[in-house]
Amino acid sequence: MIFSRLAPVCVVAAVLLTGCAATTTGTVAASAPPTASAGAPEPHPTPTWTPDLVVALEFATDEGDVSCTIVMRVVEPSGADDELSGRIDDAREFLAAGDWSSDEVSLAEFDDDELVTRRAQGVSDAELMSMLVQDHIYQDMKAAGVLGEGISTESFADCDG
Repeated sequence: MIFSRLAPVCVVAAVLLTGCAATTTGTVAASAPPTASAGAPEPHPTPTWTPDLVVALEFATDEGDVSCTIVMRVVEPSGADDELSGRIDDAREFLAAGDWSSDEVSLAEFDDDELVTRRAQGVSDAELMSMLVQDHIYQDMKAAGVLGEGISTESFADCDG
């Protein structure tokens, strides 16, 4: 299964895999957009687009609890006609109405080789689980028929640890 996630500017494809400690899980909790705290580095630039969804996540990892924020939007292609604009509105409504707070993820969804490779690249367990949440949201939207034919999503996650 292949999915896309926007890492500030470019789309990064990742293959979902299986195998790893089942102790690392997370639950999504919806919240208001995050605010910057004094002195905290900003690993991702502020998007130039308005998000359709901001989700705060708390993941219990072997290194402790880690907070992440996912920012996602439905992309509106230039030159969209009335029919496409209506479908884009439907996709945004689906995204906004979703109960993403009950989505649970586990590193067991990743293949052992992919997990080792991603960790060697410096991707944290919390970032990996954030990728899974983004994929779950994308797959739910796809299954509901609100993506495709000119409609896609962009997203990124920012984790504090």
